[in-house]
Amino acid sequence: RELLDVVDNNESAVIVAPTSSGKTYASYYCMEKVLKESSEGVVVYVAPTKALVNQVAATVQNRFTKSLPNGEALCGVFTRDYRHDALNCQVLITVPACFEILLLAPHRQTWVKRIRYVIFDEVHCLGGEIGAEVWEHLLVMIRCPFLALSATISNPQHLTEWLQSVKHYWKQENHTMGKNIAFKRDAGCCANSPKDYFRIKESYKVRLVLYGERYNDLEKHICSIKHNDIYFDHFHPCAALTTDH
Repeated sequence: RELLDVVDNNESAVIVAPTSSGKTYASYYCMEKVLKESSEGVVVYVAPTKALVNQVAATVQNRFTKSLPNGEALCGVFTRDYRHDALNCQVLITVPACFEILLLAPHRQTWVKRIRYVIFDEVHCLGGEIGAEVWEHLLVMIRCPFLALSATISNPQHLTEWLQSVKHYWKQENHTMGKNIAFKRDAGCCANSPKDYFRIKESYKVRLVLYGERYNDLEKHICSIKHNDIYFDHFHPCAALTTDH
């Protein structure tokens, strides 16, 4: 319920919960919210691997349907090897490096302003040895609310405090920008109005959502071939432990 409230209020959240506890459900709720709002808003789902990108893309394609104008797509994919409907979709599923390219491209800024939510899956990659700086760049650069999902963050409070400080910075910058735009408009120097830049009321709050239970228990099995047939034998996790553990 807390996760759904976060999305309804356009807030950001760091979600730490075990594997198979339902974290991804909040992502689909977030996508559905943006899809219902308009045909302009974009949700970006950032996954660490191409395999996960393909899995999420297949789920989104099967889960949602929507009538869109010609040339527009509901779901798009952007990886280094494959790109399909990346800039004309409402739900973009991509990897960190490719999303960074889009955010930094000067000729893509009109598209960047359409982003309503960013979902970071497996955000603990922020602490990894390879590619961690890209995740950090993304978390600092995005101006919209986000959901950061993980099952293995060791210091979620510290991460949440840092992300809240980033949001405070953007709140001050947006306030200053809004005043400058209003001043130029009053002076007759600017044709655009502030509502062109802030069409949806944005929250700068970052919540920490901790949950320790699973919706269902994970069962482990071993696949083997016996008598020219395939068998799945139940495998207790304690069988993997050694005396060193």
